[in-house]
Amino acid sequence: GVVGLVKSLAGELGRAGITANAIAPGSTQTAILQASADVYDLESTDEFAIHHVTRRIIAPEEIAGAVAFLCGPSASSITGTVVPVDGGMTI
Repeated sequence: GVVGLVKSLAGELGRAGITANAIAPGSTQTAILQASADVYDLESTDEFAIHHVTRRIIAPEEIAGAVAFLCGPSASSITGTVVPVDGGMTI
């Protein structure tokens, strides 16, 4: 649903010079990840890193960096896409 919304927004707003993109994060060191570890009775959130090719949990700053890039002039021709910041989880 979100991917369709992003593509639709990009199509509708592109002529106005507005881009629309989404970030698809992997397991990111947040309170939500800790809550998930608790639900699954894991010793540490680091256990989620097995799903990432990089074998580490993503820092929130890494997600923020991708968002900042997409909001900047260097990404002015990127629109209608989902950028995975997931440590290679989806490859």
